[in-house]
Amino acid sequence: MADSKAVTIQTRKFMTNRLLSRKQFIIDVLHPGRPNVSKAELKEKLSRMYEVKDPNAIFVFKFRTHFGGGKSTGFGLIYDSVENAKKYEPKYRLIREAIEGKEEQNQEDPWCGVKKTKAGDAAKAGKKK
Repeated sequence: MADSKAVTIQTRKFMTNRLLSRKQFIIDVLHPGRPNVSKAELKEKLSRMYEVKDPNAIFVFKFRTHFGGGKSTGFGLIYDSVENAKKYEPKYRLIREAIEGKEEQNQEDPWCGVKKTKAGDAAKAGKKK
């Protein structure tokens, strides 16, 4: 039922940034009667609006819903290709969009799995000898 409600997307402060191979803009989303709009739905509408072939090259973030609801404002980036997005986007955003896999932590930790001992235990062991 929530999908039947109309959603209007307006972009402002649109800028083509050739140095970073992207288009950047502020998105105003009008969604009366809905609590919010999913980022996947926004990416789909933006890809149709700007004729982007690969929706993975679109990043939307920093959304804030205005007091009273019905309107949200956020930021959007459309890269020329996914390779450029991998090159310039922060790693956490790539992981969030499932473009890059999450790295496992503590794999190379030499103390991982080693039993901890107290400093007093070593002193007691030295006295017994």
